[in-house]
Amino acid sequence: LAVPVLLNTSKSGRPVKVPLFEALAEAKHLEHLHLYEEATGGVAGADASEPLLALDMHTDAGLLLAFAPPLSAAAAAGLPGGGLPVDVELPDGRFGRLAPPPKDSVVFFAGDLADVLLHQEGAVAQTAPRAWRPMPHALALPRRFGWRAWYGMMLLLPDN
Repeated sequence: LAVPVLLNTSKSGRPVKVPLFEALAEAKHLEHLHLYEEATGGVAGADASEPLLALDMHTDAGLLLAFAPPLSAAAAAGLPGGGLPVDVELPDGRFGRLAPPPKDSVVFFAGDLADVLLHQEGAVAQTAPRAWRPMPHALALPRRFGWRAWYGMMLLLPDN
C-alpha cells in the first residue's frame, strides 16, 4: 500500500509516494499514560449510579493509536467488567461499547491523519471502502471504580 505523503526532501518539492511501512518506521511516537483515581467522598448530590465522564467522545489526531488493555482495581480483583470498556461511535452513527480486549493484546485505532492520507485524491485507498476511519471514542468510569491505568502510543508522521 503506497500512500502519497508530501515530502520536502527533493529540490523540486513534488509529492512522492512512500510505502506505509516506511512512513510508520519514521513516525514520531507520542507516549501517553493516563491514570484515573476516584476522589474519596464523592460529590455532594451526585447520582451514585451515574458514570463519571473521563474523556468526551473524540478522535485522535495521529495516524494510529496503539494501546495495551487498561489495568484497573476491578481487573486486579478479578471482577467482571474489570477492563472498563470504551464507548465508540460506529460507522453508521450508532454507539457501542468495545468488548474488553485480551490482556496480552495491543489494540489499534486509526486516527484523523489516516483518514486524510488514505482517502485524499490520488491515494491508493481512495476507491476502496472506508475501512480505515478515525475511531470516535469516549471513556466513562463507573462510580467506585477505584483506579484505572492506561498506556498508549500515538504514531505521527515525520514533519517532512
